[in-house]
Amino acid sequence: MAPEVDRDELVTQIKVQAMTIMMFTASEPEAELPEPSGMRDLDSFSVVQLILSLEEIYDVQLLEEMPSFTGETFEELADMVAGFIRAKEFIRAKENAGGSLAQADT
Repeated sequence: MAPEVDRDELVTQIKVQAMTIMMFTASEPEAELPEPSGMRDLDSFSVVQLILSLEEIYDVQLLEEMPSFTGETFEELADMVAGFIRAKEFIRAKENAGGSLAQADT
């Protein structure tokens, strides 16, 4: 059974991180910035910063996989991130189960 990943929480976190990055990279930080609604609202530097922040928050490697990402929405990015989180948790659970079995044999 795959671990549950809250997609809404992922989308919210992506939007918060994107807005934060836009505020820090804006040429006029005091100006009112529009809330980004998708990946197209971010320049390439901001996309990389967003991906790196998501890697840190969720402890997954995403940047290397970005060339294969074809989505344009934050929801599509959240789906990709969720897949990596599930895969990482599955591998961790499998390793822990293997370790438990090995200990039981001794």
